[in-house]
Amino acid sequence: MHRMKSNWEPSVERRGFLLVIVMVVIVMASLTCYQFADRMTTERQVVNVYKMESQAQQAAESAIDYMMAMLTDPEMDLSTLPTLPAEDYAWQIILPGSPDAESPNDLMAVVLSRQSTVQYGELTFGVASEAGKINLNALAELDVSLEDQRNMLMSLPEMTETLADTILDFIDKDATPRDFGTESDDGEMIIRNAPLTSLDELLVIPEITPSLIYGEDNNRNGLLDSSEDDGELREPYDDADGVLTLGWADYLTLWSRETNLRADGTPKINLNSDDLTQLEADLVVEFGDELAAFVAAYRQNGPKKQSSTGSDGSGSGTGSSGTGSGSGSMNSQPAPQSGSGRSRGGGSTNQQQTTPAPDPAAPTSQLDSLLPDWNLTKLFTVQAMQSSPSSQNGGGASSAGSSTGSSSNSGQYKLQSPYELIGAIVEDDGDDLISPWQVGDLTFLAQMEEALTITEGETRDGRIDMNYATYESLAGLPEVSDALIDEILSGTGSWVSPAELLQNGQIDVAGVVQLEPFLTAQSRTYRFIAAGFWKTGGPVVRIEVVLDVAGAAPVILQHRNLTATGPGYLPEELSGGFVGE
Repeated sequence: MHRMKSNWEPSVERRGFLLVIVMVVIVMASLTCYQFADRMTTERQVVNVYKMESQAQQAAESAIDYMMAMLTDPEMDLSTLPTLPAEDYAWQIILPGSPDAESPNDLMAVVLSRQSTVQYGELTFGVASEAGKINLNALAELDVSLEDQRNMLMSLPEMTETLADTILDFIDKDATPRDFGTESDDGEMIIRNAPLTSLDELLVIPEITPSLIYGEDNNRNGLLDSSEDDGELREPYDDADGVLTLGWADYLTLWSRETNLRADGTPKINLNSDDLTQLEADLVVEFGDELAAFVAAYRQNGPKKQSSTGSDGSGSGTGSSGTGSGSGSMNSQPAPQSGSGRSRGGGSTNQQQTTPAPDPAAPTSQLDSLLPDWNLTKLFTVQAMQSSPSSQNGGGASSAGSSTGSSSNSGQYKLQSPYELIGAIVEDDGDDLISPWQVGDLTFLAQMEEALTITEGETRDGRIDMNYATYESLAGLPEVSDALIDEILSGTGSWVSPAELLQNGQIDVAGVVQLEPFLTAQSRTYRFIAAGFWKTGGPVVRIEVVLDVAGAAPVILQHRNLTATGPGYLPEELSGGFVGE
């Protein structure tokens, strides 16, 4: 019997198939691990950058604390701030928590002055006074005419009468529109009628743009960067003229303050005090009986109003003021001819316009040379305190500038300036009292400025510091010539008081009285940029600070982080403040 052949044969084994699967799994697992490791590495780098940025920010904050301590040090002469070397504004930070904590490291902090950087065209270390600018909040409430308020802003770039009045209406407390302004909420903007907390709040006014406020300096470093000089290639757009165009922020501020105390921290004597008995007693102790009696009579009656020839007081009189209108000239010399040079932010002076010192034998003030019908009440409006019913219903003084000699008007008149007492005359019970302070002998000025004030409180806001002023901040002052502006700018950094203009013969008593509400030389509000950075590279943190040290304790008025606008400077530029760098 034959066995039949079968066509079936055993299948061939597929050896190595599982190995391929295992290799695929290993590759995928390796890729997953690599991806995870790469992500962890990236996360580690991010955390490290975040750590470095946090440390840089703490370094910048430490620089702010150091400046607060430095500016409030009783032994610190604040007038030397502009002359301190760069290394006084640069520190190497010591990192705690490691065995090498005391060894040098790469974390550093510096303090920069953007204002000086703009002025010199290169990175500059230090601080700048904020009071060289026009205080917008104070201007809106300043006790001068609305026209004078508007004129203070008219020297700013691209400013118009409409914008100036609209800005002031936006801030002031009343609801009465100015000549070119508005107090109406028309849907496009809501009138604030309150002080600003940031210049950015002006952007709600339709005609105001960021470029008007900040100019071309988009990153706020005070330098013209390539991105700020490329026309319309990149935003923000610029004019590509190779010059850094500044904005209003370089001429306007919301904070400027000075101390209203004596050098030893005790209160000054307020000439406008409501308590005339105590005022007179304080003046007797400080200055003697004669001046005390004169001030008491002056407060009761105001400056003597002389009768004007041929009119009711408006006067057609002649005199050195020329028209007899009564507003005193801000210069004791004739106004300069047209075409005189203007200094924009610098201290250049036209030597041909410098006012010479007065001849000792000649009148040193218009108060010495005007005709008898001239009187101080024509220079300014004395404010009435309205302390008695008779003065309110017309039974008392007929005007703020009139004199009744009645004791019922005790304390009716307020002084606009302590300088107002120089050369003044007051009528008391039919007798003329002449001020013991005369322009022929100004040796009393230092004591007067140290001891007297016209406002209450520890501080006084809003006045422009002559030591840091710019042409734009001075040009809007009432009745100020270019020659006087150049004189002020040429003395930048050396002024002690506006009265020096009187002592040097640049202005007369009428002029210093008119300037007193606007000018000072003792501001105590500063702006600077605190920067923390790593010398070897990495994040740069910049914080813009406005610091007020006029009061009993320092106050940070603005703390603005500029880091989002970019580093602003290279680490090697910032490290230039360190000795040996």
